[in-house]
Amino acid sequence: MNNIEQEALSSQMIRRKVKSFKTAALLLVFLGSLGGDQFYLGNTKRGIIKLVCTLTFILMPITAILNCLDLVRLVDTVDKANGIPQQKLAGENCASNQEVYKLMETLDEQQQNRFLPLYLVQRKKYTTFAIIWICVGWLGIDQFYLGKYKLGFFKLFCGITLYFLLISCIISIWNLVHAIRDIEAKNAEIIAAIQHEIITGYTTNVVK
Repeated sequence: MNNIEQEALSSQMIRRKVKSFKTAALLLVFLGSLGGDQFYLGNTKRGIIKLVCTLTFILMPITAILNCLDLVRLVDTVDKANGIPQQKLAGENCASNQEVYKLMETLDEQQQNRFLPLYLVQRKKYTTFAIIWICVGWLGIDQFYLGKYKLGFFKLFCGITLYFLLISCIISIWNLVHAIRDIEAKNAEIIAAIQHEIITGYTTNVVK
């Protein structure tokens, strides 16, 4: 994206009310069954479908499935609501993609051919995080995925000792709201490690 396109996008986002990932995530967790997240993001039809399915009770499983799908696609949905064009590199928009584009411009062709496959294999993706969060987030597996082992073990302890399960759930909601920040931080570490390995020619232990 060149400077002219970036300026046009910025002015477009200023004119419209920018949608927040954190707000959308909270609405999905607490009001997702009523379509609150989709109404917030301007997807009125999908919001009505979720609302109707919930109110008819018998169709509530459909709402649960839609909520899971919406959670996995939340980054792209928020970006679409904000008019941000989709990036081709990662299949989902995130700031670390822009860092990759900038770094690629400084590398020669041979270094690019080494860097990109390594990064695509090792990078952390929001979609993967969301799936783990849905299935076993209350056991801290989502934090193990991001390399935050202390918090992961704490959630695991709270999850398996049912008395503290509520604490694990509260922490999980906090983790979801701040998922983008944590994923970007982890990807920045991965980018720096691979860059050091490629440019210096010194084999490092890439962040896992």
